[in-house]
Amino acid sequence: EEGRQEGQADGRQGEALLIFDHHSRAIGWRWPHFSAAEMASRRDGSLRIDPAFLDWLEEVRAEFGRPMPVSSGYRTPKQQEVLPGHKRTGAHVAGQAVDVLVSGARARELVDIAIRHGVLGLGIAQAPTVPQQSRYLHLDRWSARLGSGRFPAIWSY
Repeated sequence: EEGRQEGQADGRQGEALLIFDHHSRAIGWRWPHFSAAEMASRRDGSLRIDPAFLDWLEEVRAEFGRPMPVSSGYRTPKQQEVLPGHKRTGAHVAGQAVDVLVSGARARELVDIAIRHGVLGLGIAQAPTVPQQSRYLHLDRWSARLGSGRFPAIWSY
């Protein structure tokens, strides 16, 4: 069964959101460096993703030239709201964000590449108190940020 498409991904001309009730049904997946399984909700395996975001992520990955393991992609609203300080909406819920496991000099390199490619939201979890294997960068192209006029939004965890 193929995924259905719903609405415009972000108000731009382009593809609609791809929606699969489970990542295993993601037929026609065209992003070679990211699997539907790693992009799917860790809660129930569902996947609601913006194809334009994945196209952007592939461009970033091509320049980075090495794997970008995703620790969090799509989140359901229920999954999102149980996280401390999060609401039911957000870039992950919109299918326009990933958290990438990366640290040290490679994290800095990925930050520079993401900024060159127009990242809209950049979260940095690189504190020395965080184990190296758990450090990550949040990268998003959440269209809701477009109204702020300041890019990228950058924060630390």
